[in-house]
Amino acid sequence: MFEKMKRLWAANNSIKKVDLNLAALDLLDLSGNGLFEIPDLSGCPNLKELDLQKNKARGLWTGILDCPKLEKLNLQKNKFKWDSEQFAACLGIQQAWTGLKELNLAGNKVLKIEGYRFYMATFSPSLTMLDGVDTVGDADPSKEPVTGSLLPKVKPLHEVKRKYAMMKKLMQDPELMAKAAAAAEALDAEEAEDEDEEGVEKVKEVEYVEEEKDEEDPSGSVRVLISDLTRQLTRCFEGSRIAQQVCKKLDGACDKIMDSPMDNRILFTKGQDSSEVIEEFVQTIVVVLEKDTSLIEPGLTIMTKMLTIINEGIGKRILIQLKDLLQSSASMGDVGGGLLIDIIFARVEEQNTPEDERQQLLEALYEIAHPEVAANIHIILKSLIDGLKAAGDEPPEYLLGLFVQIVEGDVDDTVVQIFRKEKVSKIIIDLLNFFKSKLGRESAQEKEMYSKVLSIIAGMAASDEELASNFVRSNVHMTLLDQMNKKLQDSAALMYEATWISIGQVVSAISGLCKDRGAMDQAIAKGFLNQLTVCLSQEELPPKLISTAYRSLLLMLTFAVPDPLEDQIPDTIVKKFERENAYNALIREHAVRIVPELTEDEEIDISEEPWMIKRKQINEVLEGVIPLL
Repeated sequence: MFEKMKRLWAANNSIKKVDLNLAALDLLDLSGNGLFEIPDLSGCPNLKELDLQKNKARGLWTGILDCPKLEKLNLQKNKFKWDSEQFAACLGIQQAWTGLKELNLAGNKVLKIEGYRFYMATFSPSLTMLDGVDTVGDADPSKEPVTGSLLPKVKPLHEVKRKYAMMKKLMQDPELMAKAAAAAEALDAEEAEDEDEEGVEKVKEVEYVEEEKDEEDPSGSVRVLISDLTRQLTRCFEGSRIAQQVCKKLDGACDKIMDSPMDNRILFTKGQDSSEVIEEFVQTIVVVLEKDTSLIEPGLTIMTKMLTIINEGIGKRILIQLKDLLQSSASMGDVGGGLLIDIIFARVEEQNTPEDERQQLLEALYEIAHPEVAANIHIILKSLIDGLKAAGDEPPEYLLGLFVQIVEGDVDDTVVQIFRKEKVSKIIIDLLNFFKSKLGRESAQEKEMYSKVLSIIAGMAASDEELASNFVRSNVHMTLLDQMNKKLQDSAALMYEATWISIGQVVSAISGLCKDRGAMDQAIAKGFLNQLTVCLSQEELPPKLISTAYRSLLLMLTFAVPDPLEDQIPDTIVKKFERENAYNALIREHAVRIVPELTEDEEIDISEEPWMIKRKQINEVLEGVIPLL
């Protein structure tokens, strides 16, 4: 039944014994089981890939001597602990695999044998990867240990096979094998106990500097030497088990760092150049992550927690590196988004978080610009609003930038309710007036923040009629109409693309405010649609402005559709989303009568060249729309 089976996956099944005779098998995965030795796979002579990682195998690898086609062999995290004689015996067996390309023994104690990489590469000339690292140059004769060469001890292949045949006869004795298995289990339990003690010895707790308690600060504080963190990180190269322990210790250290006072959370040895020490730490953790993908999550967790450190610019340097890792690696990006939400969001919302730290973390979220963070940024909306209130007339750019992420696209009802409750409309109006007072003499950063305020107005007003009315009552729409008119009259400024982009932002904000019917009537009366026509009649406009103007027109048409239109939806359609779809279809049908270019099947894509070709048509449409509205 299974004679023709080519691939077999049997990972994580607590298998302790294997007896296979599958001549066609070329891939076998037995990782994560309870094997005390490499099984006899002589019944699988065509095997090319074998995965036995995370078992308890020890001894030699005679079980796969009769697999001459082996190309990939993964023996990570087993119990191999060879002396020089055993290693020489394994090298003799290794000669049988003339096509071996990848071998991984990471997490075993054999890696400490002197000349380990040289001997492995010498007896497998076809080997290209050893323990996840390229073997280029490993077989260089100059790398053979000067003393104690193993080359004379390695037996020829025919002699190795003769000894293996004798061993197979012994293995057929069930009583003898039962005793061997019992001895192996006892040895495994003994080694596990030794390793626990060794682990405590090898991976020491991160050294802390305990400051003396005084009357002003009875709690004292715990601080960490960054050079000690780097020293601990270098232990990750000793194997995966040690690396996991190291990351666990460093994660605990970062928790203690975050719980200590803000100033000087990281200490430096006297006389050190802090920038060099920080760079050494950053580069070490990058190499660790690149070398062992299993450390991506704990490594990124450590980096994310260290964003809270403000002294000596450590947090900012970590931010640069973290952003680069998340953007350049898909696997790290996938893991990093969840970590940013779990760690930073919680820290930002925590009542006892120092304000300096909260600001640094919010800035980090804005700088990293991770899509998963942007999609969930509304979770920390209350903290953003508190930050805006505290900032007054000059809020930092990252705060406004995070607000813009919230209002882009569909705005959640919860967000609208918080905006109303916290009276954000008033805050935004105050900011708008502040920036308006500086028009013509504002800095580049203030121009950028002003554009973000316009984006917030456009997004929130278009999402909720009450918020739109709040803005309208403060005559925001009239202010913006005046500003747009002034910009269109400044012929010198119109020569620059930046001016047209700014006009596009004003257009978007005004059209959002037109959700309020009174604002729409006033905008039309003041010539807003005529101004749009003037915009679109210009030559060599940025495509973004053309799209913004056209979308704004469509948005106004949507607001202008009379409410009784809903009465045309059949009563048989009862589900909310179905009624919304039917209503939108009626709006589109109504709009198509006014705007012929808008067809049911046409996708609106500003990147397509036809937008530029249709400019004249759009102008004609706008001229026809004015009397209709």
